Amino acid sequence: MCLNVMNKLVTIFCFISLLATSCSKESIDSMKVGDYTNLEECIIMAKTRRGIVITDRSQKSVYVYGGPDFNYQDYDVSDVVDVSAGVTLYNGMIELQNPDIRVVSRNTSVSYPLPLSIDKYNFMDFMNSGKMTSEYISCYGRLVTDNNGARYFVKLDGTDTYELELEFPVHDLRDYLGQNVTVSGYYLFPGGTGDYKVLKIALTQLYIR
Repeated sequence: MCLNVMNKLVTIFCFISLLATSCSKESIDSMKVGDYTNLEECIIMAKTRRGIVITDRSQKSVYVYGGPDFNYQDYDVSDVVDVSAGVTLYNGMIELQNPDIRVVSRNTSVSYPLPLSIDKYNFMDFMNSGKMTSEYISCYGRLVTDNNGARYFVKLDGTDTYELELEFPVHDLRDYLGQNVTVSGYYLFPGGTGDYKVLKIALTQLYIR
């Protein structure tokens, strides 16, 4: 069984053509903290209830944080957007805040890169790698929630201290609780304290194993 968060056909051809035609005056790779950036014709790759992940023509990705009142229903994965926003550093990761997002065109499909598989062996290496922009990752584990049922986590197989948190998912995941799943998504920022470590992601796909 598979939960496809996009609910759309994935085609590599469409994604390549979108990247080939995008032409931003500025790029994610060249952004500097403290600047105000204007990115043109970026593709929405994932969304949460508080923001979107966009990819530019260089295939670099970044989280655009819209805040608690973000109207995520106004945007779909695969939309082409222009984004103007302040460049900030949040938990060691580049993040765009206070954005002005303008939809340029609405498309029907998008293709994801091959995800980096995260497990208990490479979890800390990835967390300490110094990455500052979003990367597409996946992991296998058991889907759980917190005591309030408001937050979802994937406990990595073989460990009780490493987890992926699904940051403000736009879909109801309660039917998948307690099951072993493989999830994919864009890494947003780290979390956790002491021995308990968390990688927070914008969910794109969830498969039941």
